[in-house]
Amino acid sequence: MNFKGFTIIPALLLSVTVFTGVSFAAPKPLNSPQGLALDAKGNLYVANSGANQILIYNPNYVQLTAKTISKNLSLPDAVAIDLSGNIWVANLTGGPNGVGSITEYSATGVQNTGATITSAVDAPYSLTFDGIGDLWVENNFSTVTVYPPNGINPLKSITNGDAVTGLAAHNTWIAMGGNVTTPVVEIFYELISSYPVGYVGPSSAYSLAWDASGLLYCGSIQNQVNIVNLSNSTAYTLVTLGYFPWGIAVDSARARMYVSDANNNQINVYSTVNGALLHTIQ
Repeated sequence: MNFKGFTIIPALLLSVTVFTGVSFAAPKPLNSPQGLALDAKGNLYVANSGANQILIYNPNYVQLTAKTISKNLSLPDAVAIDLSGNIWVANLTGGPNGVGSITEYSATGVQNTGATITSAVDAPYSLTFDGIGDLWVENNFSTVTVYPPNGINPLKSITNGDAVTGLAAHNTWIAMGGNVTTPVVEIFYELISSYPVGYVGPSSAYSLAWDASGLLYCGSIQNQVNIVNLSNSTAYTLVTLGYFPWGIAVDSARARMYVSDANNNQINVYSTVNGALLHTIQ
């Protein structure tokens, strides 16, 4: 991760008290941005891991500074919005055992301390909500733990025999990124047994997102974003990034895809139609 260091100011400059014609830009807010999420209005939520914040941007890419969340965050690396508009954050560290926690905040950024999840949490790297309100959490690249709506104790833990590197839910389906395959399973059957309905490629999908039509976007460790159409079992590369995709969010209403570039402290916005770069948030 790219954590900023300190700037050493030469002693000579410390004696200067008047500057003429010099302006100083405000520090850039993004510091190792990772997981991304969108709310129903198209606002973008960013797990700004290096600064222990959740930053929020409107659809015009303007940061809503008054809505920044920073209370009780510890290396936040994933964020998700539940069916009621509440904000949930995966904290990679902290918690009573030092291995992380899941914290909840209202749509206005007020923490619900009674909803903090620590049971079965172990370095959570990804989280998502399914269509019935269950919270799915990927722990330490090995286990997926499912929590019922408004519950802090696990409903089920799932292992697939492969590293799990990302999660994304769409209606009754859940996709789990992996080093070898990316299984897509029907949620009901997965909760009562184990029922994979398809494997999509390419493999090594780290960050995942669905669009409104049911296309699956896979950010891979090969620094690409691939789109999979499960209805006809086809896949293609939308864009080759040139950097690692730490997080993805798809705004279907505006035909845009957000991809976080943690190493360069920015979020790039691409067209979902042709992969063209539309904007960079820094």
